[in-house]
Amino acid sequence: MKHLTLVSFVLAGAAAFETGYNNTCLYENDQPLNRDGPKTFDCAKFVIDSTDQIWNMYRDDFDTISMYLRKYMVEDWESISNNGYYVRGFDELERLLVETLTAFPDIQLHIVDTFCEGNDIDGYKTTMPVIHTATHLGWHPVYGEPTGKKLTWFGIPNTFIKNIDGQWKYVSEVNMPDTLYLFQQLGLTPPAPEFELSLSDCDQLFDWDTGYINTKLVPDHVRQRKTQVPVQVPNYIRGDIPEYIP
Repeated sequence: MKHLTLVSFVLAGAAAFETGYNNTCLYENDQPLNRDGPKTFDCAKFVIDSTDQIWNMYRDDFDTISMYLRKYMVEDWESISNNGYYVRGFDELERLLVETLTAFPDIQLHIVDTFCEGNDIDGYKTTMPVIHTATHLGWHPVYGEPTGKKLTWFGIPNTFIKNIDGQWKYVSEVNMPDTLYLFQQLGLTPPAPEFELSLSDCDQLFDWDTGYINTKLVPDHVRQRKTQVPVQVPNYIRGDIPEYIP
């Protein structure tokens, strides 16, 4: 009984002490989490329509997809995605899309919600929870040879969009897909991280003025890496998808 009383006292006392860490600086500093201004632009509609046109509606017509990429993305679009992988530039964007459609030609993005913060002048921060469904029918540089397995995985792409000369465009993205669950479904061991993610307390994910990812959150050696040579678009991306043969 004496020991129980002592434990209760310790637990009760522990509840009164703070760990010394919190995130209040995010809303207490000089950079507000949201900016006030006119909000006539339908941000949620833009996010949903652009996602459908790029990923869902024209999977077997790469020329049309490329046209929508040009419509919705800036030339030096940048992204942090799987395992902290950083890319920048339109050629890299096309390469990532080709690799994905090669491996998962029937991929569908099922949007479950969309959140926007911002205004028509500064731009909007967006978050789009999504459930992916796809069949692994082609080779992928990360997921390997096709397995024919039907897959489902969750993702949370976060983006910044701005009005560029009268046209709303994506400037940057930080995507947070559940790749661990994807690896598990494929029976693969996730690769070891090649570098540590950058951490900068009190700094927001995106720069309000430019729309790009906060440079403090992008590893220097990844940013400075040479751009990879874009891959050629496989013929079956433009036409029929070959039947998977296990």
